[in-house]
Amino acid sequence: LTAIGFGIVTTTTTIFHLMALSTGPLSLTTVIMSFSMVINALSGAVLWNEKLSVLKIVGIILMFLCFVLTVRTNSSDSIVTVKWFVFAVLCSISNAAIGLLQKTHQSSEYRDELMPFLVISFIASAVISLVVYLFTSKFKHNASDSAEPNASAITEPKTSITAKPLALIVVIFLVS
Repeated sequence: LTAIGFGIVTTTTTIFHLMALSTGPLSLTTVIMSFSMVINALSGAVLWNEKLSVLKIVGIILMFLCFVLTVRTNSSDSIVTVKWFVFAVLCSISNAAIGLLQKTHQSSEYRDELMPFLVISFIASAVISLVVYLFTSKFKHNASDSAEPNASAITEPKTSITAKPLALIVVIFLVS
C-alpha cells in the first residue's frame, strides 16, 4: 500500500508541477515546490524524533526569506493567479508526501524490499498516467467535436493511441 501511495504521489507531483508551470511563473513555482523540504524536515522532528540541526533551521529560514523576497507587492505587477497558487501548493504537498512515504518505508520492517517497492510504485504511476492520458485525450476530443468546424483547424490535433507505439511502451515497460 505504501508503494501504491508512493506511485500516486509521484504522479500527482508531476501533474501538479506541470499545471503550475503552465499557469504561472517558473521561479515562484520552484520556490513553493521547495517548501516541501520544510515539511519533510519538520515532520522528521515531529514523527521520527530527528533533531533539527542548526543548518536545517537556517535552511528553513532562508526558504521563507526567499519566498518573501520573490513576492511582488504591486498588484498591477502580479504574475500569479489563484489557479496557479493552488497547483503550486498541491505540487508542494504531494512532493512532501514523496519524502514522507520514503521515510515511512525505510523506517519499516520492509525496508529491505526496496526493489518490489519501486516496481509496484512505477506500475501504479504508469497506470495512473495512462488513465490521466486517456481521460484528458477523451476530454480534448469531445471539446474539439463541439467546437465550430473552422475552429477545429486552430485547436490541437486529436490524440489517439495506435497499436505500434502502445506495443512499444508495453515492451519497454516489461523489459525494464
